[in-house]
Amino acid sequence: MGTISSAPAVHNPCLIGGQSMCAHDLRNVIYVGERFATCTGAAGSWAAEDVSTVSKDYLNGKGMTIKDLLQACCTRLADGVYSTTDSRLQPETHTCYQCGFKALQELSYLYRRDIPTDELPRTVTSRPSCYWGKMCRTQKSKPQHAENFNHICEQTRHLL
Repeated sequence: MGTISSAPAVHNPCLIGGQSMCAHDLRNVIYVGERFATCTGAAGSWAAEDVSTVSKDYLNGKGMTIKDLLQACCTRLADGVYSTTDSRLQPETHTCYQCGFKALQELSYLYRRDIPTDELPRTVTSRPSCYWGKMCRTQKSKPQHAENFNHICEQTRHLL
């Protein structure tokens, strides 16, 4: 599978979105632009600030960087342990920043979901699950809701 390198990408079209722009393979999407390369919230940017904090605290506690998270997720993706909403995506798939970041959001959710309960703080594991799970919109706009409910779960309530 290879390791993450800081080598600049070759100009290839994004195989997911089809945009004709500089595309990196997913393993190296972290190097697209300074904004992403310095991002510390990518591990939880798909969700509420509280979820992001839990993910960042876990990574920091394990001495992991966002690059380590990406490498672990790409390994699990290549091994078939993880999948994304776009089944064509593999670690060597060329993606633009937007598609690569979306994939990293999905993969980081799966990584956070797979953290053993005994490695998370009791304040996190004792929360009841939100009916809307990871699809909850309220968690992003109301920090109190995000702090009171678990959102690392599937949606259990559906509108008719």
